[in-house]
Amino acid sequence: MRLFMADVHLYRARLFGDAAELRAARKLIVECGYGRRMGELEDAERQSTRGAAVTGQLGLEGATE
Repeated sequence: MRLFMADVHLYRARLFGDAAELRAARKLIVECGYGRRMGELEDAERQSTRGAAVTGQLGLEGATE
């Protein structure tokens, strides 16, 4: 069940750009030794970092639709 939850957190993090979900995914993946998802996790973290940098450059922090 924990591996399933790690997948859910990782997919939600990627779909919604949610940093809290990304942290939860990392925690479960590391705790469970779920090496199969490490590549995806690292990719999501890189994408998250790039997205945060672009958001900061555009002055969109805290912007709502």
